[in-house]
Amino acid sequence: MNNKKRLIVVSAPSGGGKSVVTRHIMRLYPKAEFSISATTRDKRPLEKAGKDYYFVSKSEFKQMIENNELIEWEEIFGNYYGTMKSEIRRALDGDSMMIFDIDVKGALSIKKSFPDDAIL
Repeated sequence: MNNKKRLIVVSAPSGGGKSVVTRHIMRLYPKAEFSISATTRDKRPLEKAGKDYYFVSKSEFKQMIENNELIEWEEIFGNYYGTMKSEIRRALDGDSMMIFDIDVKGALSIKKSFPDDAIL
């Protein structure tokens, strides 16, 4: 059995410094992959689709919920954010380490679904 934790979850409330910590981890472990979340919010000027977020419409996001394609999701200030199961499969199938920058509720969902692979 492989005891190596490959899903590294950094979680805190909004504004808690998750991005600072995850960027530091990514510098220390350049082969680690960053989990890209799906969102319905508008893309900001310097963001890149498929790198920072998967930008989708609200109807697409709701379809993802109905199709059970998300391990966790939240509605925040009228926009949806979520972690797609395909992102986790990408890490586990590829034997990669993946870094997650999500809220506490989402972190607990990942740990519950992948207890042998996730560390919070």
